[in-house]
Amino acid sequence: MGVPWAAIAIREMSSLSPNSNWLTGTLPATRGCGRCFDVVCAFAGLLLLGPLLLLIALLILLFDGRPVLFRQERVGRRGKPFLVWKFRTMRTQAPGSKGPLITAACDPRITKLGRWLRRLKLDELPQLYNVLRGQMSVIGPRPEVKKYVHLEDPSWRLVLSVRPGLTDLATLAYVDEEETLAVYEDPEVEYRETILPRKLALNVQYLRLRSRHTDLRLVVLTILYVLHLRRRGQDWIDKFLPMEQLT
Repeated sequence: MGVPWAAIAIREMSSLSPNSNWLTGTLPATRGCGRCFDVVCAFAGLLLLGPLLLLIALLILLFDGRPVLFRQERVGRRGKPFLVWKFRTMRTQAPGSKGPLITAACDPRITKLGRWLRRLKLDELPQLYNVLRGQMSVIGPRPEVKKYVHLEDPSWRLVLSVRPGLTDLATLAYVDEEETLAVYEDPEVEYRETILPRKLALNVQYLRLRSRHTDLRLVVLTILYVLHLRRRGQDWIDKFLPMEQLT
């Protein structure tokens, strides 16, 4: 990809000690917005977005039928599994059938309504409930399925020392991930071997440098991206993570 932060972050990952204590974390003293911030944001979000959530639920019922919600097991803080909630955006499958865990923009399983919801990231809104329950934070590394998580890896132990989040720097860097994967013959291989390591590296760097200020900046950036008020791309990451702090 040729971006400076990627090379520096991946280099830093290789220096992490295999014996680091992922249960307590190896993060610096600076921390992001706390649990109180998460609860207030989740409660306010569910309250203010209630009519929109109801409208989306009704549209799914009308065009795609039941179920309205989709849940999937993800790996949370300290490696503890939990169920993440989303609005259903794919066609229901026959009992016992399983599709790929990675979704590209061209995936035939996505419904017409689901494609629109995914483009605007509205399918993620039910995760405000996960935040309210304390399983997730507003800002934090996006939770992965167990298949892609390696608990013996020091980088994963560091990332799993915090609650997963609704949004993070890596998510914004790869906001067009599904479109990117659509051009590959095997999207899952591309995700596992290229995109995921870079997202993991970016998460490690962000957690080392995070503060309340950077968390609030990510909240604003996420809103701008969702509303398509900011140009897509990754060049802005160099400004968000100053190179002198990474070296």
